Amino acid sequence: MTDLHARHQLREAVALALKAAGIVAADSVLPHRRRPTTRAQLPALMIYTEDETSGRLTADSLERRSDLVIRIRAEKESEDTPQDRLDALALQVERAIAAAGSLGGILQDMVLVRTSSGTSAVSDRQLGDMDLVWRAEIHTAENDPATIL
Repeated sequence: MTDLHARHQLREAVALALKAAGIVAADSVLPHRRRPTTRAQLPALMIYTEDETSGRLTADSLERRSDLVIRIRAEKESEDTPQDRLDALALQVERAIAAAGSLGGILQDMVLVRTSSGTSAVSDRQLGDMDLVWRAEIHTAENDPATIL
């Protein structure tokens, strides 16, 4: 039994899968953050959950189904246009998530639903960001959101 909410467990499992894939330096995979702490951490992958809807799996069930939005944000700095480099990062992220399967039994399902990107100038360098937005389904005990079923 854990004292970590299922959302927390999901973010940590995604971070572990991304670290294992070696896409960026392990200290640049940042669960629970929306921005890297320093430019030295770039390229970086930030993992956080946003919206969640939930309800009983069936009318008489003690099992809760939650649909979460989980965002993996990639940031990269480069001298040229970073879009191609971000696409390369996105490809690695998508492959790592697919290879991770149920993330150790946490997930019922996880599907990429949206990708968006942008760039901004920082001195003579370009800072690019890409958001990979996923819908994740997890099941927990109705009265204990830390117990994943």
